Amino acid sequence: MATVRSRSRFRRDDGTGIVPEGFFAQLYDRSLDPWDYESSAYEVRKYALTLAVLPRARYERAYEPGCSIGTLSSDLAPRCGRLLCADFSPTAVARARARLAHFPHVSVEEHELPADYPGERFDLVLLGDLCMYLTRSRLDELTEKVVASLEVGGHLVAAHGHHLSPDIFQSGDQVHARIRRHPCLDKLAGYRDRAFRLDVWERRS
Repeated sequence: MATVRSRSRFRRDDGTGIVPEGFFAQLYDRSLDPWDYESSAYEVRKYALTLAVLPRARYERAYEPGCSIGTLSSDLAPRCGRLLCADFSPTAVARARARLAHFPHVSVEEHELPADYPGERFDLVLLGDLCMYLTRSRLDELTEKVVASLEVGGHLVAAHGHHLSPDIFQSGDQVHARIRRHPCLDKLAGYRDRAFRLDVWERRS
């Protein structure tokens, strides 16, 4: 019975395996910063820890899908030779482009994941509070694409909250449990508190 109650607190799949863009459009219509990225102590702390846990001081080619309005992106950009940011929401993409316009080596694109995953190579992929909006099968598909895109020795960093919600398909703990199953990933570091978890993996082969 406990399992049934837990599952009832998550979103039901409409067959696409992703939360529709209209859900995010409504959020951005109501607020310039729907998740309070610029003012939330939780977000500020999570971003600081995410940047601190990166194993390298600098990356040549990084990818940050689910960048929203580009708050973390603006702090990540100085540590990258090239940074590709992306979001599902056209509104978020426009706001991120405006925020990041002064970085010539940063581009922001509209991507629906996992379908629009770029056919490029990266030495860093950062997934922040993104994968909860995918079903387990879609997450597995995304993980395969992320690992395939990583250079050997490249890093996958994931940070997700623990919360349960009818807006998401799975919790952050469930997301990280599925990612860590990939045979080509070695876990380098991890952090967990009451609010979120943060894990770093390296592509082994």
